[in-house]
Amino acid sequence: MNMPIDSPELLALRVEELESYFEEVELKCKKLHPDAILPTNVGDGNIGWDFYCVADNEFFEVVRNCIDCGEKLKAGSKVCILNSGATHIFHTGLACMVSSGFALQLWDRSGMATKKNIHRLAGIIDSSYRGEIMVVLTNLSKTFQVIKAGDRIIQGIIARDYKAHAYWVDELNNTQRGDRGFGSTGD
Repeated sequence: MNMPIDSPELLALRVEELESYFEEVELKCKKLHPDAILPTNVGDGNIGWDFYCVADNEFFEVVRNCIDCGEKLKAGSKVCILNSGATHIFHTGLACMVSSGFALQLWDRSGMATKKNIHRLAGIIDSSYRGEIMVVLTNLSKTFQVIKAGDRIIQGIIARDYKAHAYWVDELNNTQRGDRGFGSTGD
């Protein structure tokens, strides 16, 4: 774009971009499962929305109260055992629609990552997607982990969908780091 810096067209583009930062983004949710829980956000500077799982055919019902994996399991609760090294696709029972121009990024919940060594393996929900939100989790710990129906399993962060363009160039500008990769900026 070869416009003078103070051109009316460029100023209008900048005003439009600034105004877009103040628009309210909606996360509309459709319940697909009777036990689905609406995503929650506690506010106060917390950017992530907690998403909860619902039971699928890999869950089983706890017969009597017990403590397993350090967790209290009540009779009648539904749980899934995620073995060490195993991966499972968890259901949320929700289809969600984020405002056009935005996407929902799925990120690990820090508690599950630090306490259970559970990590997510996928995580972009585009504004055009209308299917169920599914969450791929893997157990990186050395022991099995228990996931209960109704547990918060992932956090969603609403991100702007910036309009970008990819194109070929013959050269890239030089930087201090250059092409030095993994670990080149320190441990």
